[in-house]
Amino acid sequence: MKVNGYSVGLALAAVALAYGSRRRVRGTNLASIQTFTALPNVGIEDLTPGTLDWLRMWATASIQAGIPVTITSGKRDARRQAKAMLAKVDRGEDLHALYRDDEQIADLLDGPRTVERWTEIIERYAAMGRGVSNHLSGRAADVRSRDWTPEQLRAAAASALKMGAKRAIVESDHLHIEVGR
Repeated sequence: MKVNGYSVGLALAAVALAYGSRRRVRGTNLASIQTFTALPNVGIEDLTPGTLDWLRMWATASIQAGIPVTITSGKRDARRQAKAMLAKVDRGEDLHALYRDDEQIADLLDGPRTVERWTEIIERYAAMGRGVSNHLSGRAADVRSRDWTPEQLRAAAASALKMGAKRAIVESDHLHIEVGR
């Protein structure tokens, strides 16, 4: 896909370089603008300030490259995390492939698959400093990708990593981005 004569990947890379040197794109202070759409009740206001600032910068780059940005999830409490993970199980997704803490995933999967039980387990592990997801601490966001082309998805994930994201994971209908700030 081309935008103003440049490929999506090149446009995102150019903005990544601009961010790295000045934190400004075309003279705009990114912290002062809303550069994305967020679904209602997704916890954007509870993201860490560093994560929100990074997300605005990345969304600006993406929008300039012709990639629409809709945030579908931000900070979650343990109950919302349990619901999200149970939905993944219902869709047949492999939690061991998506999450790093195999012991916690085994505990979740070994027994009744209820929101109450999973919430309790997620809270227990989080209290030990082993949060199953960066959504719990406000350092992750999910971005709708179902309307993106394969090239847009690759470019968005690659630019997130180039711009300093810890991880950018392509999931069934969204791009999960962990910032760690």
